[in-house]
Amino acid sequence: MQATALLMVTVISLALLNYYGLTKSMMTRTTMLGDTTELYADRYHVRTSAISNKVRKMAEHGNDTTRMRMIEDANPALDPNVVRSAAPSPARAEDPEHLLKKLYPGNYDDSNIHIVYSTSCYQGHRMLLSATLQLSATRSGQKGPITQIISGCKEEDKAKILEEPRFYYDFRIHFSPGYSPTPVPGVNDDYSPYNKPFSLRDFLLTADPPVKHDIVALIDGDFVFFKPMEVNTGRVMSKYYRGSRNASNVTDEVSRGVAIAQDWRPYMGSGWFAEDNGRAKKLCEGRPCDQVTPEEALEYYAGTGPPYIMTRRDMQLFVEDYCNFVVTGRTMVDDDWMTEMYGYAVAAANHGIRHTVLSNLGVTHPEYENEGNEYWSFIDDNFTANPCADPFNVNLPEDPPIGLHYCQEYGLYPQGREAGGQYFYKYGMPREIIECSSELLALPSADDWNAIDTLFADDPSKRVFKRHEVWTECAVIKSINHALRRLKEAICPSGFNTFQAFKMIREPATPSPEPETEAPSEQDTQPPESSEAEVPVAEIPVEEIPSPELDIGDEGTVPETTDPKPDDPAQQETTS
Repeated sequence: MQATALLMVTVISLALLNYYGLTKSMMTRTTMLGDTTELYADRYHVRTSAISNKVRKMAEHGNDTTRMRMIEDANPALDPNVVRSAAPSPARAEDPEHLLKKLYPGNYDDSNIHIVYSTSCYQGHRMLLSATLQLSATRSGQKGPITQIISGCKEEDKAKILEEPRFYYDFRIHFSPGYSPTPVPGVNDDYSPYNKPFSLRDFLLTADPPVKHDIVALIDGDFVFFKPMEVNTGRVMSKYYRGSRNASNVTDEVSRGVAIAQDWRPYMGSGWFAEDNGRAKKLCEGRPCDQVTPEEALEYYAGTGPPYIMTRRDMQLFVEDYCNFVVTGRTMVDDDWMTEMYGYAVAAANHGIRHTVLSNLGVTHPEYENEGNEYWSFIDDNFTANPCADPFNVNLPEDPPIGLHYCQEYGLYPQGREAGGQYFYKYGMPREIIECSSELLALPSADDWNAIDTLFADDPSKRVFKRHEVWTECAVIKSINHALRRLKEAICPSGFNTFQAFKMIREPATPSPEPETEAPSEQDTQPPESSEAEVPVAEIPVEEIPSPELDIGDEGTVPETTDPKPDDPAQQETTS
């Protein structure tokens, strides 16, 4: 009973600390702090006596200096190079998730947005990607609950997941059934993105506590926050808008019938609304979306991608069509991996939920800047820091995007991608990276950044492109390493490996061999000795990494045509 009471005090204390803006005061414009966010770590860790006393003092003396000193006293910056033991074990006097539901009833802190994302119970790196997302949300000063919707778990696995460390002040778990390969009776279709619309519907219908926020944002699990996700502030968004409307009138409004989404037109174009496609016409026959013009489709629906932000009411109204259109759409296409996203667009059109399509919500890769469709102009002449020099802190420019959807591959590639080199790609991380003995990710040399001006001296646009790409590479690696350190602090009681040495190396592309003019000799047909030993342990050959060009799905991995199906079926569910 005492443990339960202490835990309740701890969680309430954490909520108060966040409410009074401490997460924002912990972040500067140029750096995202590495390990000083411990106060917002696993809420199950009972450190109540010290924290609650400091919260009481904060209430008595509440000024910024005192509050910052209390945070520093309770959570001194941790040296990432020191091998440490794990934090105390979670309190188990009462089911933690049940206790949290009592303490966080719906909307308790006057935030206006509830963020959700969908994962599979057994997808690769689920816990690591979740920790990375949570820690970045904490660093950015995000407010409001974040819910991880997890599909297809066995009961024994649910219990283990509920004990995983948490790093955001109001992080929630919602378990849903698995919907692949059978989203509805009679369908047998191995398409893991079914989980996204169907688990969202399950969440909206059965969330405990019920969803109370007026605004719901649907994001992807491979997401890093750089700024808080906010709407209805009255801001004019002309800087991030590339559509047919008067840009000076475009704001961050989300209301009934008005939503916001990331611009995915470089990937999707007009999608199923294209005149030479016809799939939207078939889906919309006899429905309201049959009246949508090609111009309206391109402006409001066709090129929408995550994050999607709309009212809870609109999401509840359209989610049934979202599910149904994905199922029906799969019968109309030849294994198109993006069916789920096209289905979202048609469902939104059917309910007249017009989307303001913006460039800065969740950028993916500077290759898709495409004259402003993705916001890749934030690294300008005012940004002078080398983003790869500091091994821990992420250097933020004056106006970064809200977040990064790191579904692509990032690296300098001084001689071009075909020539190979060091890079980051989420599929290149080994499954065992979360183990206590595994190395952290290695940053590229700081010389990569310094070399950009020389390498691309005659190509100004390429210089801008590569500055953003290398900045992204280093920012993501630092964010993931931060999450790895924090996770291992919690799960490695005897300490863990903090050496940042695991390099992802793309080997040079091998030219196609010339046709044989004569039969090869017996010696030519023998395999080289110890061929596997020629690949360094910390390097990933290019053949083992799926091509990033099509890594644009949502709930699952890239299509099987580019990514051979892993032995573990659950590995296909890695979020894109």
